[in-house]
Amino acid sequence: FWDEADHGYGALEQCQEAFLNSLYTGRTPWAYIITGSPQGLALYYALPGGARNLRQWTPELQASFPGCAPASGPNHAELWAFLDELPHVAALTGNPAMVPKERQPERVAARIPQARLERVMHAMNGADWAYLVLAESIPEQVVRATIGRLAGEERETVSAYMRPGTTEADNNPLAKRYVALLQAARAKYEEGEQTGMWRVQTYLLAARGNALQRGMRTLVGAYAGPTSQPQPLRVQHCERATLNNRAALPYTNLTTSEAAQFA
Repeated sequence: FWDEADHGYGALEQCQEAFLNSLYTGRTPWAYIITGSPQGLALYYALPGGARNLRQWTPELQASFPGCAPASGPNHAELWAFLDELPHVAALTGNPAMVPKERQPERVAARIPQARLERVMHAMNGADWAYLVLAESIPEQVVRATIGRLAGEERETVSAYMRPGTTEADNNPLAKRYVALLQAARAKYEEGEQTGMWRVQTYLLAARGNALQRGMRTLVGAYAGPTSQPQPLRVQHCERATLNNRAALPYTNLTTSEAAQFA
């Protein structure tokens, strides 16, 4: 439905972003899960309340994704039984490359989807695999405090290493690069203050190591780029056992628009 110009829904990632915006308003944690096998694909949203709250979530899902027909997914035990059969795991961290803001209106107007996850689905075709995105909202007060901290660090760096009128002002490339990263990070949090900020953990799992390697390469190709700032996108192996302790695994703080790219 999102590809039909006369409907006016935009590309799928805009629908995802709108839905995540609504979740942030309620400080609602969420997960996006894809399971794949030679028999096909299954896509799930994990939301508070589980199957017993399907009736509550259906109107909100249909408002963001017109035409969808939500149904109950597998229970917790069934899902983890499938994941337990996937010993090879990679974790994705960093900021996804985003379309520059000056080009976003023309892409949205033309309803051009980026189809990033579709590339991963094609790459993993025929394998047993899963893709998980786990997200928790970052409180607004934490976002505001981080903006202030980054602004203060930028001022201190400029004052110490790039003061106007000194020989150091234009002769310190490392300080200049550091300030640029601080500015990029602050811009992300300022956007997050308006539309939401999430603590996101993303994993790719596979039954075979060669399938995981194929998926890892595709993830980097789909999401990395020159605008992956301030944290460059990385996909790295991680120990299967550590999935039982989410806090020990890496995460990235992402804006709602960035998180929507992974879901």
